[in-house]
Amino acid sequence: MECLQGQSKPRSRAPKSSRKKKDPIANSQPTSTVSTGNSASQDQTARDGELPSFIKALPAHLTVEDISYLRHRGIFQIPATGCRNEILRAYFHFVHPLMPLLDVETFLGPMLAGDCSDKISLMLLYAVLCSGAAHIEIGVLQALGYETRKSARKAFFDRARLLYDFDCESDRVALVQASLLMTYWWQTGTQHKDRRFWIREGVSLALDLGLERDLETSTSMRRRRLLKRLWWCCFMRDQFVALMTWTPAHLGARHRHLPMLELEDFDLEPYSAVIRENFGQWPLVSHAETRSQLAGLCIEKARLCVCISRILEARYASRRQEAGNQMMTILVPKRAAASQYEVIEHDHELQGWYHNLSESKTLDIRDAIISRPKAGMDAVSVQKAHLKLLFLSATLALYRPLAVGSANMRLSASQELSSRKLRETAEEVAHIAKSIRDLELGTPLSPKGVTLFLPILLVHLQDLKPETDLFHKSRLEKYYDCMHILDSIGGAVSEDGLLTELETAFQRLNIVPAIEQSPTIPRPLSTSCWQASVGIDHSSIPQLSSLGIVTSFEMDFLRDLTGGATIMMNSSEEVPRDDRSDPAKQAGAE
Repeated sequence: MECLQGQSKPRSRAPKSSRKKKDPIANSQPTSTVSTGNSASQDQTARDGELPSFIKALPAHLTVEDISYLRHRGIFQIPATGCRNEILRAYFHFVHPLMPLLDVETFLGPMLAGDCSDKISLMLLYAVLCSGAAHIEIGVLQALGYETRKSARKAFFDRARLLYDFDCESDRVALVQASLLMTYWWQTGTQHKDRRFWIREGVSLALDLGLERDLETSTSMRRRRLLKRLWWCCFMRDQFVALMTWTPAHLGARHRHLPMLELEDFDLEPYSAVIRENFGQWPLVSHAETRSQLAGLCIEKARLCVCISRILEARYASRRQEAGNQMMTILVPKRAAASQYEVIEHDHELQGWYHNLSESKTLDIRDAIISRPKAGMDAVSVQKAHLKLLFLSATLALYRPLAVGSANMRLSASQELSSRKLRETAEEVAHIAKSIRDLELGTPLSPKGVTLFLPILLVHLQDLKPETDLFHKSRLEKYYDCMHILDSIGGAVSEDGLLTELETAFQRLNIVPAIEQSPTIPRPLSTSCWQASVGIDHSSIPQLSSLGIVTSFEMDFLRDLTGGATIMMNSSEEVPRDDRSDPAKQAGAE
């Protein structure tokens, strides 16, 4: 694959004209010198000459200094065709099916047409590359000069954000599309423009555009279909981010009753000859059956997100939290006002959605992945697994408030029922994630399927704060802990080092294994050693088990993911950082 043409290593120092600190990720290449004069024609020549013909020109309001700074930050370093197409393939295989916010023809077509009138937003392209790079084989990104997926994604994300900061995109539809895709990136810290900012930006722009309203008949059918899908992408992504990060959704009751997506809203007809010729190996392009089933799954995801919206409104309340100089609003369970009948009502709605879907031969997700799919249908299997995990995550969100209680109180019948539901749900999650790994259908992240599993395992356990918790962390601190854990694992941790990172994560969140329920897991250290390392006495473990624990099947799953490595649970005998990626050295340390 030819990916290196026109690429070089990042510069070692910033040019004097830079107005900000050097971006350590940005790649640079030799470029033509831009005149520092005031000639508008020279400025425009520089803009047009450094961008491919299929990219929209940068706006005229940018000064020569702006262009110089953008060049230094790598804005003009669009990946060469071979690598770019590989990243796009991953995007349309893993991201696009259940988030169809692009028109495939109008996005891919200009790349193949050469000099054309319909051009692509540069900000949107980088947002797509950032999302797709999470699912690409690392060799492709290494050919571009990046050592990890995380560094590549950060470079693409930073360029998209920089174009936003410089007001380089005037098309508000493209801004909505890019903003939604930028919620796929999470970076630790307290930056203002975080995931919550981008979902708020995308939703606000969508409402300003009136995407939730009936479109004028003068708009072309293709355009109406795209905008309707884009609106539902806003709604689905808003609910998903709220569910996975425990932050309030922006779209609620008055947005749930808009016309639901239908098959007619998707591009099911064959693509143009030039698309089929260049991207015919993609299942989305070459298989009509795949397109139809993926469209059906997306519709069902929209229906499920309506259920999730109701659950979050009924079972959780928004509360402002402060930790030091940090402040944000997050969702907390409405435990005191919990109504068993309300829970049953929402459970019936969830189960109704699930059973209605199960009656379909093509969309049945009861056994999302049971065997290797036939050619061209692996994308459908992966998205079925994603949809099943989202359903299970909604079930966890519904029953979590009832299951969490005081460590000194005997569980009520409703709490026992909720705990049983949570255990059954977590077991299904582990089964699906393990199937993804065994059949090698997941993304190339290490290990396969773990990115689908961790948000449910960690984020939904962040609410635990039993009376035996000696760390006394605030809810907001636990929130940032969870997000940091997911960020650290998302592409920067080797498969061999994953368990060490997870063990550290469990200790930071005060999540302990249910030792009495997990006798099969090899533990080289005594129970008292583990208890001492996290500050929990033996008598508290049964209560913690009833409140929310890493169960035996979850621990077995994590062990299976790393090839049967022994799970260490002692923080006092920490393996040196440089040796954690080597299983042999870890064994020696034990």
